[in-house]
This record gives sequence, C-alpha cells and structure tokens, in this order.
Amino acid sequence: MPEHGVRNIETPIGNLSIHATNDGICKVSSEYKIENNKIGIYHLDQAEKWFSGYFKKKIFDFPKFDFSNLSNFGLVVTSTLLENVEFGNTSSYSELSLTANKPGSSRAVGTIMKNNSLPIIIPCHRIIKKNNHIGNYNFNKGIDTKGWLLMHEGLKIRDSHVI
Repeated sequence: MPEHGVRNIETPIGNLSIHATNDGICKVSSEYKIENNKIGIYHLDQAEKWFSGYFKKKIFDFPKFDFSNLSNFGLVVTSTLLENVEFGNTSSYSELSLTANKPGSSRAVGTIMKNNSLPIIIPCHRIIKKNNHIGNYNFNKGIDTKGWLLMHEGLKIRDSHVI
C-alpha cells in the first residue's frame, strides 16, 4: 500500500482507523493505528465528518475514495452498491450482480464484499442472502457488528434474519 495518513475515531461500535492517500480514503479498520495526519488530511477530515454523520443518522456526501486496489469488476460492483443500496435498505448478492449487469456473478460479488477495504462507508453490510439471513461480515465483531449496523439503519433483525 502506498504511503498513507491515518486517523482514529471513536464510534458506537468502537475505534475505527481511517487510512487515506493523497487520492482519497483507501481503508477503514477496527485496529487502533498510530496516527499520521500529514498525508491525505482533507480526505481524512471528510471521512471523519461522514462517519460522525452516519452514526447520527445524518447523511453527508461521501469523501473521495482511492480505489486503486480494485479490479474493474470490483469497481463496477462497488459503484453499483453505492448508487443503488441506500441507508436502511438491503439487497442480495444475486440482486446486486444483476443491478451491476453481471448476471450469474453472485459468488464473485460476495468475494468483493468480503474483501471490502472500506467497510461501513462502502456498505457491504447491506448485502444479505436471498433468504434474508444477514450473512457473514469480516469486520470488527463480525455478524454482531453487521446486525448492529442494519438495526442502526432501521431494519429489524431476528435470529440473524432481516424481518
């Protein structure tokens, strides 16, 4: 990964470390990192503002992203997710593949979601299984965090299913 800046913020789900290059936000992790606010400071400021708004249920414009680590397919899927699955809504892996004009690629969509380096802000937590089971989540405390995020957005969850 190229040289990047880091900012830690406290949220209702714990610490988030936001990473930015001079081109945009490139990573969000739940591991505390030593801060470096010298690189990508504008993008770090914008991401911190976005996260603050998200957890207060106030939606701000997305910060600029550095998607240089994504394949063309990953970029199509991620862009489709951002444009079509809004706060408080969900989609299935197969629905997202169809919306992205990539029918039959639901497993590949799942891989993109699993490897999402920008969880929450790129809302892979909104992608669930066809049977409404919320599925896995490779961030923070896993399925518990995914359930919390979906409930925060107004969805009802019972036995790990959206109802």
